[in-house]
Amino acid sequence: MWKHARDAPKRVIFSGNSRHDLITKAHNESGHRGRDPTLKKLSDFYYWPSMWREVGTHCRACVECQM
Repeated sequence: MWKHARDAPKRVIFSGNSRHDLITKAHNESGHRGRDPTLKKLSDFYYWPSMWREVGTHCRACVECQM
């Protein structure tokens, strides 16, 4: 499934458990700098309706970020 937005590349809409893996990878690769950098990294390629909320929850629960 694809989402097409004007002036934006097509993005795969992921569902299920693969979202957690994508969020973890993007958060780690963005240097544990919080929600916005993680969202930017993900949203360049992916989209799902609850992305903002799920990334925020993940970042707040990140043990490394809380240290």
